[in-house]
This record gives sequence, structure tokens and C-alpha cells, in this order.
Amino acid sequence: MILAWLLMAIGESVGLRWIIWDEAKAVPPEVFDEMMVIIARMLGGQTSGTYNDGTAVSPSSHDESPTQDTTATDAD
Repeated sequence: MILAWLLMAIGESVGLRWIIWDEAKAVPPEVFDEMMVIIARMLGGQTSGTYNDGTAVSPSSHDESPTQDTTATDAD
């Protein structure tokens, strides 16, 4: 529940700062990238700096070892 409130606060703060107060009609790309890095880390992902290059990944994807197919096949 706390994480949900924090994520909503990030969206509201960024929206107020750039869209409402500055009337920019858009969040600058560098701000959006940093916001997405923070959100990805809050959700347990790992990033290497920017979000747009596809580097935000789930931590479980690094922990899994390749599995081998151990199903028996009919060799007769």
C-alpha cells in the first residue's frame, strides 16, 4: 500500500511541476527517463541509467539458470 502511494506521489509531483506549473504540456525526456529508472528500482527492477534503451529488467531474469529439457523421448 505504501508503494502505491509513493508511485502516485511521483506521478502527481512530476505532473504538477512540468505540466501544470510550467505549462510545458509535456515532461522533458530526461526527467521522464529518470522517473522511470526510479520507478523500476522501486518495483525491484535493475537499470543501467536510462529507461528508453530497454535496460529496465526484472531481477528474477538474472537469477534464473538455463534449464535443460529432461523429458524422456521414445527412441525405439
